[in-house]
Amino acid sequence: MAVVEFGKTVRAKAVTAAGVSGHPASPHFNDEATRYSTGDLREVYFYRSQLKGHTERSTIQGSEGPRYGSSTSITVTSGKAQA
Repeated sequence: MAVVEFGKTVRAKAVTAAGVSGHPASPHFNDEATRYSTGDLREVYFYRSQLKGHTERSTIQGSEGPRYGSSTSITVTSGKAQA
């Protein structure tokens, strides 16, 4: 579920019904269930500046990566980054 506001900058709030992992042993398997049941939507980050303090890890792949060239993959938690 998501709510998006388009303007000078994009703003959005969202929730993933079960969480962001399909693996039961992952801490993100069911981490958004309470948010979903209460309608407590989290902020969606569209800009790199918004990610500071919210990233758990990031992976940057060059031309050896995905089929269409370089890409960036970032895992974001709803709280502060974990050490």
